[in-house]
Amino acid sequence: MSDEQPPSSQTAGPHPRRRPARAAEPTAPTPKGSRYRHEPLSFGNPLWTKAPFLLRRFPGVLVAVLGAVLVLAMASAASPLFLSSAGNASLERQLRQQYCKWNAGFTVSDYGPVYGTQDGLSATELLTRKQALITQGASGISGLGPKVVTIEGSQAQVAAMGGTFNSRYLVQALFRTDALAHVRKLRSVSGPGVWISDVTASNIGVSPGDTIRVRVFPRETTVRVAGIYRDLSFLPVSQFWCSLTYLIYPQGREEVAPPALMLMDRTTMLQVGAALKDYDRFRWEIPVQTRSTTLPEAEDLSARLQAFEAEMDDPTSRFATVLPNATQATQFPDLVQQANDTVTGLTGPIDIVSLAGRVVALFVIGAAGIYAVQRRRVEVALLTAQGSPLWSSGPGPS
Repeated sequence: MSDEQPPSSQTAGPHPRRRPARAAEPTAPTPKGSRYRHEPLSFGNPLWTKAPFLLRRFPGVLVAVLGAVLVLAMASAASPLFLSSAGNASLERQLRQQYCKWNAGFTVSDYGPVYGTQDGLSATELLTRKQALITQGASGISGLGPKVVTIEGSQAQVAAMGGTFNSRYLVQALFRTDALAHVRKLRSVSGPGVWISDVTASNIGVSPGDTIRVRVFPRETTVRVAGIYRDLSFLPVSQFWCSLTYLIYPQGREEVAPPALMLMDRTTMLQVGAALKDYDRFRWEIPVQTRSTTLPEAEDLSARLQAFEAEMDDPTSRFATVLPNATQATQFPDLVQQANDTVTGLTGPIDIVSLAGRVVALFVIGAAGIYAVQRRRVEVALLTAQGSPLWSSGPGPS
């Protein structure tokens, strides 16, 4: 018998020998007929990268997941889109409901004589300077339309040449940009002159081409009648004249309309005013261009109008010396604020609906995942038994 002894885990003596390390045994190959093999943990073959393609085996689950993703995307995007549309629609409604478009714009009003000189300037030169300054100030504000200038003179008595004045036959002297394009012309002659209403012409017995006397007591002058138009008080209110309804239609409980307008061009208006030593009211109306205006654009325009208004109120600004007594007004910032209030009121309910849509979409996606796991529960159980986390690796075909 040999003296050699087989290795043993128990050895006698104070100095036991260490057992030599055993060589690693080769791993048995996976049988050829096996459907699955265990792969080491790796991020190179995660299960989630295969999930979209595996869903093709389950059309019902695929449709449910795609539908849920669509609902989730719509719920996330619909809230800001809806609020933006609601704000734009509210602003458009506010502007449309305005009785007069000029109220939403920017209006500057001033008073002054149309005769004599001021600071070395004639009344005409001073008016031109005022208008140029206002035009310059508004030119840097986008979203404004072309301005309309109005010069409102005093009420005056009129009479035919050779006739006598009657306190009942009064007219309102007026110049307004493009006024003749917004009246119903009845008769006219070529050449300069004033336009009077058919009612006035009938009362004093004159026709186009005649000369009439105009008096603001105690001064008097004469003008030529260039044409006759249909009295505006017998016509519906138009957007062009809506800011001057107090000069055209009966006010309050009054049943009698104000004196009819005597329309004239700017040069004639200033000449007549100077002859009568008149003190006129000047108005510059700048409308807001509201077509396709979004709420953010309206907010920017509102801020610019308020800055323009503040500059005109500043006693140290460029407007102080030329327009010291001018007043300005605009309702546009109030309309924008009302539209913003509408958006604020809708934000809470819309956010709740959007959140509910997201929850439903996530629930559907989760339910679809549970359904897919149930359909492949054998594979899931096998992966779990092999110790392969579902979120990092998965089975692969051999």
